[in-house]
Amino acid sequence: MRRSRSRSLPSPNEEKSRQGSSYQKTSRRRFVSSTPNPSRKPHPVDVTSVQSESVGRPYTTLPRIPKDSCMSTVVETSNSNLKFGSDDEAPHSERVLSAAAVLWRKKLLHDVILAVGHHRIGAHRLILAVCSGYFKDLFTNEENDDCEESSLVYTLHGLSYEALKILMESMYTSHLNVTYSNIYELLNAAIYLKVPVAVNKCKEFLLLNLCADTSLRTLTVSHAFELSEILEQAAQIAAMNFLHVAETDEFLEMEENPLKHLLKRDDLKVDSELKVFRKVQRWIESDMDNRLNKSSANVLSLVRLPMIKPTDLVDHVESVDYLMQIPEYETLVKEALHYYCLPLRQSVLQSPRTNPRSVVSLKTIVSLGGQPRKAKDGVSKEVRYFNPQTRNWNTLTKMPQPRHHHAVAVLGGFLYVAGGRERTSPTDHPLKTAYRYDPRTDSWIKIADMLHGRESFQLGILKEMIYAIGQGKISSRVECFAADVNTWKTRRPLQVPRIFGLLSPIGDHMYLAGGATVGNNGALCCAPHIEKYHPKSDTWITLSKMVTPRAEAGCTVLEKQIYYLGGYNWDTKSWVQTVEAYDTTTDSWEELGNFPKAFTGMACCTLTLTSSLDIHIYN
Repeated sequence: MRRSRSRSLPSPNEEKSRQGSSYQKTSRRRFVSSTPNPSRKPHPVDVTSVQSESVGRPYTTLPRIPKDSCMSTVVETSNSNLKFGSDDEAPHSERVLSAAAVLWRKKLLHDVILAVGHHRIGAHRLILAVCSGYFKDLFTNEENDDCEESSLVYTLHGLSYEALKILMESMYTSHLNVTYSNIYELLNAAIYLKVPVAVNKCKEFLLLNLCADTSLRTLTVSHAFELSEILEQAAQIAAMNFLHVAETDEFLEMEENPLKHLLKRDDLKVDSELKVFRKVQRWIESDMDNRLNKSSANVLSLVRLPMIKPTDLVDHVESVDYLMQIPEYETLVKEALHYYCLPLRQSVLQSPRTNPRSVVSLKTIVSLGGQPRKAKDGVSKEVRYFNPQTRNWNTLTKMPQPRHHHAVAVLGGFLYVAGGRERTSPTDHPLKTAYRYDPRTDSWIKIADMLHGRESFQLGILKEMIYAIGQGKISSRVECFAADVNTWKTRRPLQVPRIFGLLSPIGDHMYLAGGATVGNNGALCCAPHIEKYHPKSDTWITLSKMVTPRAEAGCTVLEKQIYYLGGYNWDTKSWVQTVEAYDTTTDSWEELGNFPKAFTGMACCTLTLTSSLDIHIYN
């Protein structure tokens, strides 16, 4: 009589903490009995015992097959091209699986039992091992050699019986019945039991049925099981249709984490952040007993309150008494109000909550002003951006006043412009004035004047400070602007005085390239090397040479490369039209062809533009 053994297996959550520990066997109990048939006689086999010449002991051989035996003929003529069945029949593998399914349904030859609660499902070890990586590992790592001849009962925890039954059906038939009502339990079982075919079928179901109406449930399921590709697609569709899906019951039933995943997206399509707040408020009020706590504060932290108009903040956000009783929420409201009360500090008060929602964003090169070749054309006040799709330069806005040989910098998403000259007249003086541009609202605001009028200089950002380096005349003067107090301060001067230098901040350092200085003969010449500034030690070090030394050029940073456009070469007394890139990680230069036209005195920067600007970024 064969003895059965029962084994209790860990739940999916318990399995994560086991980290490969061996399974512990539970108490033995009789499950399957097999009684020998006394009337059945063993088939006689002619076994010849011979003496081994090498070790001098007997060993057993199989019976000899006569030469005229049919079996001998089969062995000699068999080859890999022979197949079972005719061409009109189903493939052999399908017929085998179909036969196994018949045996399974009739509960024949079961050699393993799966227990879920008080339910039992019989199965065949071979089928389980072939379809499930979990059972393959379990069966092949059995500790006792006699396990293959014993019927084992395995108790599964944390799985749904209905899901396991559907999964078992798919193992024998290759058909998986997936619906929205069972997909969560199916995925839970398929992932835990390592059934990749079933997991892929569930993924296919989610993708085939993904639309605006199913985006929230798909987002919830894919978030729970970390299906990153499906999660991104579902979240994108839900974000594009946010105002629609937020009116559904499924939105009110969402758990905190999937909802937070949706609310943190920049591409949430709304025309007012106040509408986002009201949808979240409705979500909280649908289950006040469980959500009116720190959980609601965590969700509300993803609502971009600083993007709500001040009047709406006071009338519709600060006026919600039951929310204002949550300390974290009160802090968020104060943060938003302070953001509007201190407009000059906004560039250093930036956070994810101060970024506008935008379906389309473009990080691109922006040019400002510049001196034309012909004086009669007048100094430009145009601000243009480069469209990578059409490869055209389009107008973004206009500066408050025309400028050339000025400087620009970007801090906290705001564009700062300072200095330069307003006209080309020799009697005109360098400007001290400075302005800040907000691309979210397409508006300018005046900031404090610099300590010195400057032209042909550079602005650079380092640790929320704006550094102005260089001056119209060859100078080593350095000053910096603190946005939080709207003040300029004097800093340590340069090692080598220069004019038209190109300043670029990257990481914790600043890089200064190009510009003009005085040569040994007393004439202006280009400064060929790039210098690196260390703010902690307040020191400069010299790096490699530029391919083409230049001054009065446009300069901007993208990733860890610094781009230099156009300018003037004082060594050759010629306009420069080439574009070069300096790699700060390798201290090397690369030539990138020519700029469309040679310019001097223009300013360049890298700025992120959004669809909130009402511009056609990709048209």
